[in-house]
Amino acid sequence: MSTAQLRAEARRKAILSRGTDRLSKLTSSARGEDATYISTESSITSTTVTADTFVGEDPPELPLPPHPRSVSGSAGQQRVELLNDLANTAPPDPSVWSEAQQQQFMRALGIGIGSDRGSSEPPLFSARGPSQPSQRAVSEDPNMDLLNALMAAQQQRSGTPGATTTSSDASSAFPTIPKPRSKLQKLLPLIHVISVWCLFALFAVWREPAVHSENSSWQSEENTFWARWARLSPQSSRKQGETWQVQPVPFWGALATLELVLFSFRILSGFDPISPPTILSMALPVLPPSLRSIALNGLRYFQMFGVLLDDLAAALISVGLLVYLSAWLVN
Repeated sequence: MSTAQLRAEARRKAILSRGTDRLSKLTSSARGEDATYISTESSITSTTVTADTFVGEDPPELPLPPHPRSVSGSAGQQRVELLNDLANTAPPDPSVWSEAQQQQFMRALGIGIGSDRGSSEPPLFSARGPSQPSQRAVSEDPNMDLLNALMAAQQQRSGTPGATTTSSDASSAFPTIPKPRSKLQKLLPLIHVISVWCLFALFAVWREPAVHSENSSWQSEENTFWARWARLSPQSSRKQGETWQVQPVPFWGALATLELVLFSFRILSGFDPISPPTILSMALPVLPPSLRSIALNGLRYFQMFGVLLDDLAAALISVGLLVYLSAWLVN
């Protein structure tokens, strides 16, 4: 083979090697691997130049291009390191609450009632015993879900076994699950009605006839007990200008005294537990102690007022029954 042919062959191989190197670089860049371009010219110049290579008899020793997998592995490692650096230097997310903000939010919702504000442990689990390491570990996590905390606090208020409350405010603001009513509690409304009816019977049968006999010295057929009560009926045939003959007696004063006795018994015996509405029970922990006591006492008085209205209705029903029965007997 002549020298010219050897030179042409060496030149052709050099051109093909450069084209292959550029093609591999374009392929790796299109894949997103960002391969580093390695120049082969420096390698060619750094090789030993001899007379044979200069003349073109021996082709120059060209280095092979790097494997795409090795290039992609190094690029991926650099990308991971870059992401780690960005994560370490990124500013904190303002939407993520800190541990102090979570404790303040739970304390505002009434979860931390009765707990020590200066303790490092969150108020939700400070009242629990040391025999619950799993719950203590959860409470120390600053990224604890607030919904789980609220559900756990609700279970603690409702009397879950093992959950104790160290504050009397929590027990007053959040009453426990009502126990089954005793027989006396079930009979209290009936006791009120029977007491009112007995008091009315005492005044209608004994006190009113005694006052009538003192005021009138004569007794006639039209002035009997049933006739006097029958004149109060709208269907009675009274003469014009004639008034009723039922004598006034202090019945309503005696009824007020009876109500005081009954309400005192209910309050001192503790048979009237307060059950505030759901919305009010959620707002009670946030209210100041003065407003909280006003709300609870207002609920108690409102309940007593409802019982008083029931007793007044029972008294009016007894009067109406007596008038109707008297009119039916007389007619």
